[in-house]
Amino acid sequence: MKRSLSIILLLAMLLCLAACGETAPAATAAPEATQTPDDSPEAMAAEAERLFYDDADYAAAFEKLSVAEISGFAEVQELLGTCYYLGLGTDVDYDEAVPLLTRAADQGSVPAMYMLAAANYAGNGARKDTDKAGELYRKFVSAAESAGIEETDRYGRVLAYLADCYGFGRGVTKNADKANDYAEKAVAAGKLCALDQVRLAEGYVAGVFGKAEPTPDPEPTGDPYAVPDSAVNTEEPAAEVKTVPAEAEALYSSALSGIRALADCGNVKAVKILGDYSFYGLGGVGQDYLKALEYYTEAGEQGDADAQAQVGYIYQNACGVEADYEKAMEWNNRAAQQGNAQGQAQIGWLYHHGLGVTQNLDEAGRWYTRAADQGNTWAEERLAETEITNPQSSFEAHA
Repeated sequence: MKRSLSIILLLAMLLCLAACGETAPAATAAPEATQTPDDSPEAMAAEAERLFYDDADYAAAFEKLSVAEISGFAEVQELLGTCYYLGLGTDVDYDEAVPLLTRAADQGSVPAMYMLAAANYAGNGARKDTDKAGELYRKFVSAAESAGIEETDRYGRVLAYLADCYGFGRGVTKNADKANDYAEKAVAAGKLCALDQVRLAEGYVAGVFGKAEPTPDPEPTGDPYAVPDSAVNTEEPAAEVKTVPAEAEALYSSALSGIRALADCGNVKAVKILGDYSFYGLGGVGQDYLKALEYYTEAGEQGDADAQAQVGYIYQNACGVEADYEKAMEWNNRAAQQGNAQGQAQIGWLYHHGLGVTQNLDEAGRWYTRAADQGNTWAEERLAETEITNPQSSFEAHA
């Protein structure tokens, strides 16, 4: 009886609802599942890595890395430190880069060891310490090779760094065969930052790997990302010629769009490199001294010492402009005050030959010595000339 009454009441309720234009739900519906992005540190780190290597979208990668930094992951700290060190997706900030790279290296990050070594060698964001740099370079090479990085790493960065170490003797004995092997593997692996492509190209030009004839005992630059010093001509050049092997030309061509993109975003080093493209006629870019001067001046005004030295070089050697030794001295001095060996050597040349200044072999010798002490072989050769020309002052020349 009770069951029949319950059925009657339920039917009555349904009729009432129907009369009101409503229908009773058959059952309570489960809430629809919504897709939410995975904002875990692991997911953000993976996405940042994809943006950095696959898309070369450094601004987006930097944003992801900045959020994921709290995770403490070595991979995040290393890539974020690299962004700060090279000015990828953000302004160059060595004070931010070095602590991040240090924490990553302490956790075993192989590329961080190399970047940290470079910072110590150049004194970027840390006290210049070549002994510590050498120790870190050795640690990097040992860690990379013991991990079999040449077989497992899908990016070319570490392979390019190994080529650089063996080619220029950073922390290890120079070994042309190993340098060449790693350079070829780096190119094959791909996904290199445009700045790393240019650095590899410079290694081919210097002859530290590849089939090109090597330059006499090439020395490492203070900053592995700085293009090696240009040789200063003893005569006004009709055209500055740079012997570019096919491997280097291919890398310059491949890097060009990336370098332009970085320059457009305000990366000063990329602006300087565009000056190199125009100055030497690299990567299919026509040689144009005036365009090179524009790029070098732009980068030099923002404090890039390599660019400042190149501006000095152009005025000193009348490359596409009238020789102007006063401007040459001004720009050389700006570079030299930052410890730039090319700028120091070029000041020595001006004093050596009395160009725009009173000839002074002792002063020339002092500037040549400063540059030679940094491994500038051109300055070493000119220093010998001052000692032969002015043997009584050889002691003062080395003071």
